[in-house]
Amino acid sequence: MVSRSAFGLPTPTIGREDELALLEELLSSSDRIITLTGGPGFGKTRLALEASYAAMQGGRPAAFCDLVGARRLPEVFDALAEVLDVTIGHNPVEELKAHLARSD
Repeated sequence: MVSRSAFGLPTPTIGREDELALLEELLSSSDRIITLTGGPGFGKTRLALEASYAAMQGGRPAAFCDLVGARRLPEVFDALAEVLDVTIGHNPVEELKAHLARSD
């Protein structure tokens, strides 16, 4: 089991229970990729890490993919492939979908 601090969460998240509950609901559904958007400093990374950590603690697969440096779609695909440890070729959308479908 991964500790909170090893997962990049040195302290509990406070005051974001509604957002975390929504993310938990989304992660429990058939959605495979959830994107958080917003301006700098809103806590997107913290929420994503907290939700991923909670899912993993509950025995569900989850991963956090930082897209800060991704400016073009191919960079998004590359970041996702790296986090998911999958090789992509000429059809990244279908290849990533197939990988996620096998992850059930």
